Amino acid sequence: MEVPLPGIRQRSPQSLLPGQPAEEAYGAFDAFKNQMALGVYGQIKDFGERLYARGAGIDATFDGLDNIPRGYEKYAREYAYARNAEEADVITRNINENNAARQRLSEYDLSTNLLSGFVAGLIDPVNLIPVPGLA
Repeated sequence: MEVPLPGIRQRSPQSLLPGQPAEEAYGAFDAFKNQMALGVYGQIKDFGERLYARGAGIDATFDGLDNIPRGYEKYAREYAYARNAEEADVITRNINENNAARQRLSEYDLSTNLLSGFVAGLIDPVNLIPVPGLA
């Protein structure tokens, strides 16, 4: 009988990206990476990837809404402004990465999620920039 190593667990199929091993280390740092991927820093990364994909040029015959992959219809708003097939592929990859991060976070216990969410919130630029509020 095989005994699992501490800190290693089998991931659920929904939390895996293509080519990602089913067994990987987990813990507070992994949860922190997932929190950051879903926060402002992850959005900045996703936006940068889309800008890079737009650099491939504008395809006048391409309509993002006509090229939504099967199963991604609820994300139609994301595909609406895609300018070429490469950008649509980047959008699909980003959706898969974000959904996998959400699934991985749902597999952690409450204390790990609270700790990683608190630390990620502390260094989130939205929280670092003071904005005067209404009194």
